[in-house]
Amino acid sequence: MSELKGTGLLARLAIRRGRIGLAAYAFFLVMTVVGGTSSLAKMYPTQAMRDELATTINGSYAFKAFIGPLFAPSIEGIMAWRTGEFIYLLIAVMAVLTVARNTRGDEEAGRQELVRAGIVGRFAPLTASLAAAFAAALAIGLLSTAGLAGIGLDTNGSIAFGLAIAGVGCLFGGVAAVAAQLTSSARTAIAMALGVLAVAATLRFIGDGSENPSIAWLSWLSFISWGQQVQPFANEQWWIFGLMGATTGTLVAIAYLLQARRDLGGGLLAARAGPASGRIAGPVALAWRQHRLLLLIWAAASAITAIFFTSIARTLPAVATNSPAVAEFLRRYGGSGANMEAAFFEAILLAVGLSSAIYPIIVILRMRVEETGGAGELMLSTSVSRLRWMFSHFLFAALGPLLLCAAVGVAGALALNPGDGVQPADLLLGALARAVPIWVIAAAILLVFGLAPRLLLAASAVVWLMVAMFGEVIGPMAGLDYWTANRISPFHYVPHIVGGDAFSLVPIAGLFGVAAALAAAGAFFFQRRDFG
Repeated sequence: MSELKGTGLLARLAIRRGRIGLAAYAFFLVMTVVGGTSSLAKMYPTQAMRDELATTINGSYAFKAFIGPLFAPSIEGIMAWRTGEFIYLLIAVMAVLTVARNTRGDEEAGRQELVRAGIVGRFAPLTASLAAAFAAALAIGLLSTAGLAGIGLDTNGSIAFGLAIAGVGCLFGGVAAVAAQLTSSARTAIAMALGVLAVAATLRFIGDGSENPSIAWLSWLSFISWGQQVQPFANEQWWIFGLMGATTGTLVAIAYLLQARRDLGGGLLAARAGPASGRIAGPVALAWRQHRLLLLIWAAASAITAIFFTSIARTLPAVATNSPAVAEFLRRYGGSGANMEAAFFEAILLAVGLSSAIYPIIVILRMRVEETGGAGELMLSTSVSRLRWMFSHFLFAALGPLLLCAAVGVAGALALNPGDGVQPADLLLGALARAVPIWVIAAAILLVFGLAPRLLLAASAVVWLMVAMFGEVIGPMAGLDYWTANRISPFHYVPHIVGGDAFSLVPIAGLFGVAAALAAAGAFFFQRRDFG
């Protein structure tokens, strides 16, 4: 029997299973790409304003680290610069989840063993999963190309941008395929692949934000940077697609070699042997063992990121505030102080807050895995109540973001120099204040867990994307004023303490009340629904 027999059927099944989510994801990404051009033309109506933007961005290593270099001072070039970073990250997440769900996820749940009992080749499930992820990435890239060309943009630039989107998606599909062979659980495979994504984003930050040529080359180790270096609508670098294709092919080949050398249901990296050391005194101690490694790694990465951005903030040029680009940046992030360095830190705190909001989502998704996998039912068969079990996990969904924000605040404050335009106490307080809107997001996800657990993964993605992108990207590109669009985000209501705003307990208390109400509603519905 052919090792690939049944691949077509399994690929169609994978696409059918994820058709609603993939279609919604594709619509969201394509509309973000295509819909941004007209609004950017309104924001920068003259060539002088576009040239000023390019000079401001490319003249500051801090700005380039934040969102990447701007290669062409045109509406098309600004669109590719403004949306590219977000689109590359989101297409990578889509590819990782698609491959992990249809490989390690099905294997862990026992579905792949059932499928392999039929007339299905050994490599058919992996091939079908990669085919589904690659097809989705290519479809999004082609639709983006067609949309951009359809509104009159340069054909070569539209093709380059669409292919860059598809290429980054395929690269991370290959990363996820390798991770699925190394581990024995879908959760670990996803964490490993997303860890590679985080490292890629960090390398791009460091490379683009460094004025030292001996460090700047690090950005070329980042798959995210490869998408930007294609330079769509500027001086298109077509040879990078060859690099993307060769790397993707290498990753896929490694995945096949690894699968040929492992047993079904097992991973090449052996799970840690038990019993665990120490005493597990209750559900909170057990939850701590489940969540501590990711939390500690995330906290360390957050601290390192804060130190890096503190160092590059000093490269901000002393530009005039009558620059349209600078005026818009200060309007969004500057607070009442209108200090460029303070505004940059406010923008960084927002970005760190959005990334930290992913941690409680992962914790609550872990609760769902425990519930459907039988571990939660086993726990509830003892004297542990439903609420106590839920609280043991949600405790880390609440305390985890506080630790991450504290790591950012402490590390950033310690890295400040006396001459910097930011006070250490303000930076620490501003970082800690970002934990409260994260609690609102976590509580909203908990409400979905209690009310409609089958929709948890999709709802988590929708909530995070709306908070992260509607106010900052989608709303302004759709013609909404930033302050109107951003009201959907709980981060909007946190005072810009670093930027000079006075600290006020009123918005903090309001956000805390919303989070408490959502969490209480989630607990209420969880108690009254069927478990599992």
